[in-house]
Amino acid sequence: LAGPQLAAMLYSSLELKLPQLLTSPKSIEFLSVKTQTVLEKLERTLHALEAFGFFSYDSENRQWSNSQLSTALLDESLSSIAKYCIMPYKCEVLCNFSESLRQEKSAHELLFGCRYVEGLKRRQKPFEIYQKAMAGWTNYDGKDRIDVELRDFWRVLDVGGGDGTLLIDLAHVYPTITGTIFDIPESQALIDENIEKNGLQGRLNSAAGSFFGIIPKGYDCILIKNTLIDWNDRDCLKILNNCRKVLDTGAQLR
Repeated sequence: LAGPQLAAMLYSSLELKLPQLLTSPKSIEFLSVKTQTVLEKLERTLHALEAFGFFSYDSENRQWSNSQLSTALLDESLSSIAKYCIMPYKCEVLCNFSESLRQEKSAHELLFGCRYVEGLKRRQKPFEIYQKAMAGWTNYDGKDRIDVELRDFWRVLDVGGGDGTLLIDLAHVYPTITGTIFDIPESQALIDENIEKNGLQGRLNSAAGSFFGIIPKGYDCILIKNTLIDWNDRDCLKILNNCRKVLDTGAQLR
């Protein structure tokens, strides 16, 4: 029953970077100054989060520190996923969930008149949180948990590849592959930056477009990861059919 309140408080703690500040014990006075927050409100928030296992208060020394749960949020990938799941924009959409059960449209379409990702693109901060979370999910899986065998492929297309994390990781694992990260135009600058950071300009590149439209041809393997979960069955079939149209004989969709 306290889910919405907990989500708001936990999101605020991530925004204020409290897990990073509490790697060693700190007083509430220090935290209030460092985060530029009202001391009494911050203290009440921390006590409420402590009741759910986040953060720990030492009453004898009057200092706060991380608990096991808040320590876990020091992991950048896990923190980005948590922040995405409880961000105010997403919570606002979920308030329309009960109404969406009565109609064909999603809760986001009922509230904003467009698909979820389209709405994210119009809002800079939620979209940045979304992009980091997508990369976080791939990083959290770890290279050894990416169940993709690419030894028999040369040209790989990552459809809905986000910031490029998946294909960049795989390019390091399989030094013979080349490929393209295909995503919306708003992601291109970040993809190109990540490719350059990893020194893969000669092997990887980005391409802008929509998987509801025309998907690039000429690849012997197409990857889709953490993409279909955002769409209904009808949209998923359209995405998969568009991928199938550009696969040559012997090519695979994974």
